[in-house]
Amino acid sequence: MTTFNLKLIFSVIEEAKKFTGPEYLPLPMRLMMGLIYKTLAKKIFQKMAAASLGCRVPLDKKVWETNSSYTE
Repeated sequence: MTTFNLKLIFSVIEEAKKFTGPEYLPLPMRLMMGLIYKTLAKKIFQKMAAASLGCRVPLDKKVWETNSSYTE
């Protein structure tokens, strides 16, 4: 594709937006996508933060709730 063709395509798209208005996803779809994004972003951030601190277990592990049989 040449630069002229791309400019023509983008100008047609802009004209269509002026006529029809911007397109939005339905509200349930936007909420679901936001939830998925926040969940994945939280998991990825925790893994990165734990790795940068040198942790071998997740940052949110509740060590006081383990079922270890360690007794002194």
